[in-house]
Amino acid sequence: MYKKRGIFVLCCLAAVLVVGCGQKENKNTEEQIQTDNKQDTTTDYKDNLKEDETQKAEKTEIQKIITVYSVNLDSGEIQSEEIKVNQLSGEEIWTALKERDVLTTDCKLNTCNVNTEEKKIDLDVDGTFGNYIRTMGATEEQEVLKCIVNTFLDSYSCEKIKITENGQPLETSSAVLDGYMTKQ
Repeated sequence: MYKKRGIFVLCCLAAVLVVGCGQKENKNTEEQIQTDNKQDTTTDYKDNLKEDETQKAEKTEIQKIITVYSVNLDSGEIQSEEIKVNQLSGEEIWTALKERDVLTTDCKLNTCNVNTEEKKIDLDVDGTFGNYIRTMGATEEQEVLKCIVNTFLDSYSCEKIKITENGQPLETSSAVLDGYMTKQ
């Protein structure tokens, strides 16, 4: 009888040990899963940072240097300045001309169509620009047009440009600009 009791106690003890060890294993497994998830999250975060840095580097590489022409207010002569733009677009060039006081802030660019095969640009401006250019004297008008023409032609490596006002030929105080102009 003592033998049976001893075997029974040993079986119970073995059962308790098996159950106890099994629970410890589950806790370790849960802790390991949580640790793995933290490592995955950290890895994902680092990967995202690397992607952001790559995108920033690519954006920097996309920047283009253009030459912007403006009038020196002291001497009245045309001067040029190289600047970086985020992307080559008519709007970026137009903004650069505004920043150098070639254009007023009210002047708007409607469209800028570039034909690289024929090396020509069709630039359409709003009525505010037309009114602005018509208020100038002949010399000042020529200087502003020269800055616009040279800046756009150099930026796009084109040979000729036509400027229209709301789809119609641009009328200045001294001429009607009906055709294409070349670099001056």
